[in-house]
Formats: sequence, structure tokens, C-alpha cells
Amino acid sequence: MVLSLTTLSFFSSLFATQIARLLAPNDSAAYQLMTANLLRILLITATVFGASGLLSGILNAHQRFWLPSLASAIYWVGLIIGLIFFVPSMGIYGLAWGAVLGACLHLLIQLPDLFRLPKRHYTPTLGLDNPSVREVMILMGPRLISVATLQVNLVVTGVIANLLPTGSFSAINYAFPIMTMPLVVIGSGIGIATLPTFSAQVARGEMGELRNSLTAALRGVFLLAIPATLGLILLRQPLIAFLFQRGNFTALSTQMTAWALLWYTVALVFHCTLEILVRAFFALHDTRTPALVSAGAMG
Repeated sequence: MVLSLTTLSFFSSLFATQIARLLAPNDSAAYQLMTANLLRILLITATVFGASGLLSGILNAHQRFWLPSLASAIYWVGLIIGLIFFVPSMGIYGLAWGAVLGACLHLLIQLPDLFRLPKRHYTPTLGLDNPSVREVMILMGPRLISVATLQVNLVVTGVIANLLPTGSFSAINYAFPIMTMPLVVIGSGIGIATLPTFSAQVARGEMGELRNSLTAALRGVFLLAIPATLGLILLRQPLIAFLFQRGNFTALSTQMTAWALLWYTVALVFHCTLEILVRAFFALHDTRTPALVSAGAMG
């Protein structure tokens, strides 16, 4: 994981200027250069998050959820430190280095639980002679396509938004994180907790129990996601005004962001449902079906 992400990040940094031009074709050369420089800094987080995400998966497989969940909050601590202490002297680059610090904290906070795992045995090898490692590498192929599809989708959305009236790109960038807050709490939270159970039931051949667990998880998601969707739709305008409407963020900005948030929120129940269904496929060692669906959805 570390070797692959480091290699990809290195080549991405070499072509950061071209990537910046692709993402923001209408921006000035100075803004494109700043985007490229910020990208080079943030690419460091890709490797760190790759290793940290793997640790989260290991800990979740052992039914340990507290520190992996806390890691997300610790990441924001790094961003806040960057905002308060780095930005005054480094400008926007200070926030990027704050993100790097947050990613490192995201990794470090999980190490105590890792070293407390029973029968732990770590070796500095690629493990290619281990059949389980080879199976994971095979299953990762379609999963990488799914993740890449999501990222391409976000890039294409950003490129289109940059071609629309001023403020459209910002409206989307403000609206999407608001929608993801209930998605992370409800969909991802329940999905992460159910995956180890699903996997253990499949390993034991308990398909009936898997179906029961899946339907119970979906009922819980619907019970929480439907009210969250209705609440977010009804309260989106005052919520955005309360959070952001000050300075250059005007009433028009609130209106544009609320319009984007409306359509993102319509999909909230479906996103939360996917968080559960996709993990059921993963437990069945099927990463191909979710990848094909993701590609179709992007199309």
C-alpha cells in the first residue's frame, strides 16, 4: 500500500501543473500554479491515509472501532492547528500542511490498538507468497476502479461547475460536505460496524444469518436516514445561512448552495443504503459488482 501510493503520488506531483489546468481551465496561470503547489503538498496525505485506512480495516476486523472512529476527528485537529498556527505565516499553504499533520495524527492515534492485538506478527515483506494477500490484491482491482470512478465523478463535476456562473463551484463544494455529515454518521458508521459481522457469517457459511443481519442493518439505516433527509431538505437554507453567510458569502451564495444541497440530499437515503449493500458484497468476496454499478452510475 505504502509503496504503491508513494509511487503514484510521486508521478502525480510531476504532472501537478497539468492536473491543475485540467481541474480549473478558466483560472489564471497564477491560480493554476498555486493549485499545483497545494496538490504536491496534499499528495503526502495520500500515502499516510492509505496506511492509516489499512490499519482501520485491521482494527475493525477485530471489532475495535473506537480509535479508528476517533481518527477522523483527530484529522480535523490537524487542520485546525494548521489554520491557527501555520496560516498566519504561510498563507493557504499552511492549511495544506495542517492537512498533512492531520493525516499523520489519523495514523498515529490508531497505533496503540494495533500493538495490543492478540497474536500480532509484522514483517517488512510484501507477503506475495501468502494466498490471503494474493486474494486481497485480486479483490482490490475492482475496488480501485470503484474508488477511481468516484474521484473522476468529483473531478468532472468540478470542471463543469467551473464553466458555470461565478460561485457555482463553491456552492457545490459547500453543499457536498454538509450532505456527507449524516452520510458518514449513519451510512458509513453502520456499514463499518457491520462488515466484520457480515464477513464472519460468510466465512462460517451462515447465509441465513447474513440475510437477517443485512435486513436489520438496512432497517436501522432507513429509520435514521429518512428523517435526516427530510430535516436537511426543510432546514437547508437557514442551516447554510447560519454556518456560512458572512463576508463574501452573501444571501445569493446561500441560495445557490441550498439549491445544490437539495439535490445532494435527495440521494442521501440511497447513499446510506449503498454503504450497507456494498459491504455485504465485500463480505461475499465480490468487489466486481459494486465496481460495475459505480461505473454505470457515473455514466
